[in-house]
Formats: sequence, C-alpha cells, structure tokens
Amino acid sequence: MDWLIRKKIVLAGSDSFLEPPGKWDVHSEMLMKNGIYNIEYMNFESIVADPVYIFLFMVTPLKLKGATGSPVRPIAVR
Repeated sequence: MDWLIRKKIVLAGSDSFLEPPGKWDVHSEMLMKNGIYNIEYMNFESIVADPVYIFLFMVTPLKLKGATGSPVRPIAVR
C-alpha cells in the first residue's frame, strides 16, 4: 500500500476485497488520506488472456447523491 501511495496513483483495482473484515486501514489511507480510489472484485481474465499493455481505462460509476461509493463498470479499450 505504501508503495502505491508513493507512486501517486489515482486508482487501485483488485480481484478481491482489499482488506480483511473489521480492518479499514487500506480504505482510510488510500481514499480518505490520499485520494486514491479503490475498485474491488474486478475480473482480469480477458485482460490477462490478451497481452496488451497500453489501453484506455474508463470507469462508469452510478451518480448517487450523498453516497460514498458506487458500483462501477470498468472498461479497457485497446
């Protein structure tokens, strides 16, 4: 996590939940303290199967007034 923060990334994606239940260090350090968004439970199978390393990555969240999170549709375009 510290390495990602030092790299000044904007978004981190994972194929699982970012931390164990009851422990919120990753969310508070990355999002609340450093402005790094988190996308959990991503499916990387199609990206890994096609070895393309340069692509446009888009995220389409729902516009929910007053919410702190949203389901998103991550899209990678070659």
